[in-house]
Amino acid sequence: MNKLTLLVISLVSMSLSAADNQTTVSTKAMAPAETAAKSAEVIPMQFSELPEVGRGRFDYLFWHVYDARLQSVDGQFVDYQQSAPVLLSLTYQRDISKAEFIDATLDQWQYQHGDKHSRHQQWAVLLADIWQDVKTGDTLACQRLATGEVQFFLNQKYLGSVNEVSFADEFLDIWLGSATSEPKLRKQLLSAASSQTK
Repeated sequence: MNKLTLLVISLVSMSLSAADNQTTVSTKAMAPAETAAKSAEVIPMQFSELPEVGRGRFDYLFWHVYDARLQSVDGQFVDYQQSAPVLLSLTYQRDISKAEFIDATLDQWQYQHGDKHSRHQQWAVLLADIWQDVKTGDTLACQRLATGEVQFFLNQKYLGSVNEVSFADEFLDIWLGSATSEPKLRKQLLSAASSQTK
């Protein structure tokens, strides 16, 4: 199984490790793994209202791994800023551990950036405070706001967020960036945006 497979299988492994299930994690002026208070700007998910950009199914060999769906403010994708909020939802068909997902995330950043930089290691520690093991059928959503904040939801329940623009871009680039290891899936997710530019 390749690294993106482990990553995306694991993405639904996010559930809040904080006691109130609503921890906000910030990488600004904060030591790794330190958590902040609950975000005061959590935007309720509007899964049915945000127009769809595209969707795809990821299979590995004979396994149906997950279904992916991309939505944006207007059903188009220009970039993370102009199309915000951008919502990536992944519905999984397998159980996956948090450790597998974090390892695969680091591997994907190395794949795209040539190395595992210190910022990636710091982000992995932060994400470990939000993610947990997940079960088949869960849907994990990652919402990128215009401010650069990334909010994570599990089955439409808010888990936590990371407040750093570079994290927001590099995390979503795993699926949507031009250097993704899965260009076929990227093309499916951006199908509406691609057709509108023709």
